[in-house]
Amino acid sequence: MLRDGDVCAYCGTRDGPFDVDHIFPKSRGGRNTSSNLTVACASCNRSKGARTPEEWRGSR
Repeated sequence: MLRDGDVCAYCGTRDGPFDVDHIFPKSRGGRNTSSNLTVACASCNRSKGARTPEEWRGSR
């Protein structure tokens, strides 16, 4: 959260609440490393679910 600030990595909103999201989902083998974690608003994080950002954007 300190690195990325209070900005959603997916939609750019500055309105929280915010979650820490696994870019490559943990349920699919993603790790708890700083390079695989980002800030996401609750709305984007729930919508993205267990998909990669590419899969999620392609389904919207």
